[in-house]
Amino acid sequence: MKEIKIIENVILYTNDNIDTKIIDAIRFKMLNVMKFFQIDNISKKVIIRIWNDRNKFKDTVCKLEGYDDLPLWAIGNARNEKNEDICYIDKLSLAETKKIEYHKDATLTDFINSIVHEFVHICHTIFTGYNYPDKIWITEGIATYLSDQYPDCDLNVSKEELFGKKVVTYENYRFLYNYIFENYSYEEILSLLKSDETVVSKICDEFSNSKSI
Repeated sequence: MKEIKIIENVILYTNDNIDTKIIDAIRFKMLNVMKFFQIDNISKKVIIRIWNDRNKFKDTVCKLEGYDDLPLWAIGNARNEKNEDICYIDKLSLAETKKIEYHKDATLTDFINSIVHEFVHICHTIFTGYNYPDKIWITEGIATYLSDQYPDCDLNVSKEELFGKKVVTYENYRFLYNYIFENYSYEEILSLLKSDETVVSKICDEFSNSKSI
């Protein structure tokens, strides 16, 4: 595999030829994510592995995380554990991603953003001091928003489902975070991302009771 340095301590491994403009785009977005989370540097090594074989991707992630299987739509995974020296981002290549029905229309921009999505999870974990939120809508929402996935989206699940324990499509989480970034301060959003119950309850209540949604 080729080894490509993105930023300090963040290394991408791939068998594909990746244009320098793509690396520059990933770097730019990652630095913005770090700035948002007020992280000056990543002290751990972050290894990004691009997979051209979905079975190898699935087997690697399942072994790493202790899963029995992965849902068919899963194309990326991030792991950052406090007691481990290396963080891992595993990502399907764009060509492999497009073989999955749900992602058949994926673009190069989608590929870049999905790598950044996983990097957001790494930074979010660091930001919380490894007290990572247990609410899916908090973690996937911020990863979807900061990676700029699904910017044009609508809410197509109930508000109860959106805040529930079962994963809904990420377009819905992006819709929620569009609302959050339009209506709450940076400081309130950072508190939300640290699971401040006062802010969590406030956002849930105000979004659920909003008549304009």
